[in-house]
Amino acid sequence: MKTIAYLSMVVAAAALAVFMARDIVADLGHTPDASARTTVDVEPAAPVTEVASTDAASGDVNRSETAGKPDVVQDELQRIRDLRQQAQEQSQRLDEQFAVEDFHDTDPITQSEEEIRADDGTATEAAAPSHSLTTSAPVRQQTPLHPQLITPGNFEYLGGFRPEFGDGNGSRFGLGGWAIAYRADGDPSGPDDGHPGSLFLMGHEHQQLIAEINIPRPVVSPHRDINRIPEAKILQPFADITKGIRGRMTAGSSEPFKIGGMQVVGNRLHWTIYKYYNVSRVDYLSHGLTSTDLSSDAVRGLWHLGPQNGGSRWHSYKNAGYIAEIPAGIADGYLDGRNLMSGLQISTGRQTSSQGPALYAYRVTQENLSPGASLDAVPLLWYPMDAPMTGHHPADSWQGAAWLTLGKKQAVVVVGRKGLGPVHYGMPRPGECYDYKGYHASAYEVQMLFYDPRQILAGAKRAVPNKDPWYRWNGQTPGGSLNRFMYQDCGKEIGGMAYDRERNLLYLSEVDAAKAAVNDYEELPVIHVLKLVE
Repeated sequence: MKTIAYLSMVVAAAALAVFMARDIVADLGHTPDASARTTVDVEPAAPVTEVASTDAASGDVNRSETAGKPDVVQDELQRIRDLRQQAQEQSQRLDEQFAVEDFHDTDPITQSEEEIRADDGTATEAAAPSHSLTTSAPVRQQTPLHPQLITPGNFEYLGGFRPEFGDGNGSRFGLGGWAIAYRADGDPSGPDDGHPGSLFLMGHEHQQLIAEINIPRPVVSPHRDINRIPEAKILQPFADITKGIRGRMTAGSSEPFKIGGMQVVGNRLHWTIYKYYNVSRVDYLSHGLTSTDLSSDAVRGLWHLGPQNGGSRWHSYKNAGYIAEIPAGIADGYLDGRNLMSGLQISTGRQTSSQGPALYAYRVTQENLSPGASLDAVPLLWYPMDAPMTGHHPADSWQGAAWLTLGKKQAVVVVGRKGLGPVHYGMPRPGECYDYKGYHASAYEVQMLFYDPRQILAGAKRAVPNKDPWYRWNGQTPGGSLNRFMYQDCGKEIGGMAYDRERNLLYLSEVDAAKAAVNDYEELPVIHVLKLVE
């Protein structure tokens, strides 16, 4: 009976696999070419407990496992083959009934998903379990894995490093770290230590200047001592990557424009700018390009994603922040070559900002680089005032995104500061973490939101693509939250996130992490390194 029960489970899994493999292509309205589908596969395999080996092509149990078994088993195998054919035919009918944007809602939740699904982030800080960091070795996250999607269990914390203080050339890294980008061909003479390349990192937030630093091998500090982790050296000194555009946009205003995010595109550094306190809701131009040679005066832009002044859907307050790369197979196969995505979520100008993270897909090509151009874009994710992300807190601050790939597994992740507890607006109350006027929470934690790639792709077809994340890495997650790696005790500021796809490395910038011995008046950022592992 156990054998028959398992074989029945195989056919059910085969039917589900066929359904999942077909729905995203049919509902997006076209069939991607073979190269796109094999480069990055968005169709996850059906979850099956590995009891006996199975032929992936036919769905049959391996004959070596059934040799010499009674005839009833052989009869059951033939029945399963017949049922599998029926399942394939039924899946074709199901394709016509379910749109890809509804798939996640209609697909039955498997036991493995129930075991690892986290809450909506509304729990208070008192409910979070304690997971102290007690080792100097890399720390594998002990969260259950999922057979199709990347979860926190696919992360290993390798440690951190800090930039040198760098006081000079117009800025320093004290109170810096608010934007970060990975450069694969940076620091070509660096050591062969598994962390090649370099990082562009913002200096002091008042100057908004960018320097390039090397990437030392990270170290885990159990006591979170910033003096006991490696120091990254400056490779290119601080420079204005906007080449004067940011200053001209500010034009003497008491509220200056800020760098929202950065991403290396070939030999160019792509960036965004925005005005944080934009209560007049002006739909500013936001995206630009400069050279990765920070001494170059070459600059292109500014541009706007979609039509400028085209209404709330296209307002730059939803996309003038963090930037991330979309895998080539996804971009070419499903998004008409749009290989970048950017988003922005802030607390002011609430009617035009997103009430949760946002993502817009677009491309930057030589054909559309004229200043003032509206870049061809598609909204993939954003939340309106009347339909915020579940658990949204006005004191949230989502500051980085990445489209992760690990073999056939994927996830679109967004990272940032999550506000916990009641909302308070105004000047801080006694004991609160931040001294500015605005939205406050009673406590904060660093969280990472996980979106199923199918949710994100389906957003291109919806007027308001406001799906909730599939999973939330927070204080309720088995194995602990990202908080145990952070150096801050109260505030939890994340400046940005960069992704080395080739080596599966994420670089997470923690702003105002701690004061180092090199100075005693300004906190330095710490760059935390996470590795994706099977």
